[in-house]
Amino acid sequence: MISTTPSVAKLTNVIELYTAAQTLLDAPEGQERMACFHGPSGWGKSTAVSVAEIGLDAVSVEVPECVTQRFLMESICKVMGIKPKGSIPNLVALVAAQLVKFPRPLIIDDAQYLFRSKAMIGLTRDIYNAAGRYVPVILVGEEELPTALTAIENLRSRISVWVPAQPCEMNDAWQLADIYAPNITIAEDLMAKIVEVSNGSARTVNNNLLKLRQVAASSGKREVDLALWGDRPFADGGVPAARNPQDLRPKVRLVQKAPLRSVAR
Repeated sequence: MISTTPSVAKLTNVIELYTAAQTLLDAPEGQERMACFHGPSGWGKSTAVSVAEIGLDAVSVEVPECVTQRFLMESICKVMGIKPKGSIPNLVALVAAQLVKFPRPLIIDDAQYLFRSKAMIGLTRDIYNAAGRYVPVILVGEEELPTALTAIENLRSRISVWVPAQPCEMNDAWQLADIYAPNITIAEDLMAKIVEVSNGSARTVNNNLLKLRQVAASSGKREVDLALWGDRPFADGGVPAARNPQDLRPKVRLVQKAPLRSVAR
């Protein structure tokens, strides 16, 4: 059972990741227990990880771009309540022993950064192997993560469940509205437009819902439709187009000064 905010629990990608983790936990003996959850930035993967962490009592760590083997191992130890000491192999053994004794899924978020180093890839495989392949390990990352995995056969072959993140659609948007725009009635036409311009990004839907709250507050209304939104721009995840250099030049406007007047003494 997913233990979290009801609206969050109903999000498509939350259910996708939670189901994948449960599938690995229930896998028969002999089946590999690694999964890959991948999708574009902003599609709600990290939210899904947070829910799985709570609902499944999972060990969850986020990989920074500047990750090192020691940093990752110490991060895992910290989450598991293990005092990190000794060499990297010793830390792997400590973590694996704890996972075997108290089986919990291990979720590694932003896993695409592991593939910048063969040592980090090997470390991930070592953790999995040291735990006897009985503990689910879920790699979460950007859309190119499966492509990166294809080049690492001894890791790719351990992936038994592939989970592509799904774009944010109307059902998800209504769930997000309960969180980011509570007590506001949103017309169907406006919600459809928000989903359309957000291009599948749950994060961008959130940004538009927060702006919708401002529109409701400024208009003094609790019902917002496309007509009330008017010509206000929507967040679409894009960036402003490059400006013409000519437009960046300072505007010089000549101001005629009043003639100086002498002051009689």
